[in-house]
Amino acid sequence: MTLRSALLTSAFPLTDPPAPSPTPSSLARLLKDNPQLAEQLATEATTSRPNSALWSCLALAVVVAAWFLLKHRARRGGRALRAYGRLDPWVQALRSWLAAAPVTFVYVATWTVTTVIFQGTPTTLAGVLNRFNSTNIMGIVTEPVRVLFTSAFIVADYGFFFLGYVAVFLLVITRLEQRIGSARVVLVGTGAHVLGSLLIVALESVLIRAERLSPATVVTQDVGVSYVMVGCAGAYLFLVGKSLRWWYAVGLFVAVVLPLLVLQTIWDLGHFLATVCGMGIFLLLRRWGLRPAMKWRKVAAELEPRPLPTWPTTI
Repeated sequence: MTLRSALLTSAFPLTDPPAPSPTPSSLARLLKDNPQLAEQLATEATTSRPNSALWSCLALAVVVAAWFLLKHRARRGGRALRAYGRLDPWVQALRSWLAAAPVTFVYVATWTVTTVIFQGTPTTLAGVLNRFNSTNIMGIVTEPVRVLFTSAFIVADYGFFFLGYVAVFLLVITRLEQRIGSARVVLVGTGAHVLGSLLIVALESVLIRAERLSPATVVTQDVGVSYVMVGCAGAYLFLVGKSLRWWYAVGLFVAVVLPLLVLQTIWDLGHFLATVCGMGIFLLLRRWGLRPAMKWRKVAAELEPRPLPTWPTTI
């Protein structure tokens, strides 16, 4: 149900109360009592589905293996040595980039693992797990700490836009951490996720009591990597250079505000609120100063290729 229909029309309340979120202990009993559901899960397990997270991890592993192979061949000289001389400064710059934003890269690695698991899980079972770990009204009321924590490591829509998430974190949020430090980027991301989730739950509760929103919203799916992402992306708006600030603002508007104006779903409103919360928290924290901006190309240009290790031929 969209916000427009929720606010302008009256929704008839459901006669049956919404079912509580399932627990892992009840999953086996559920499958035993419902053989049709078990058969559906078995069918879905053999159905071909995209595994963007898994293939991305495999592609990264191939690139890393190719680099070490090139490094080994470079000891013999020739083209491999020349290629190593050109690429090694960029590899060193990438290592410096990783070291300057450790929290962001550990976080990306963590929800990459959960995305691989969810994309390899039958859709019905993944939906049960997703709902169980969502920051919906049922989860916030019964187990707020657990759902706020676990949902922050689950990508929405079973990782459908996985590569887009990775790009935003590696290109934008790493820069935010490099400028404000690891501790403050954790505060910005956590604050945007927690405050955005709580504000949405409060709004849903008000609309359900006013019979403007279906009671089924109590157990809707709502996970939080996107809340962390848009909160930190909104905070970075204040650090973008003047030449790119308007372009970045337009991109943020298209990604966060435009879906709210067009689709008007409760989840789009949650992204907007998380973005605003991230901006507000950043403005409170920036008074403790900022670090100088780090430019990958400049770092790579100042580095020289590292000497290759030599191994003794005899013992």
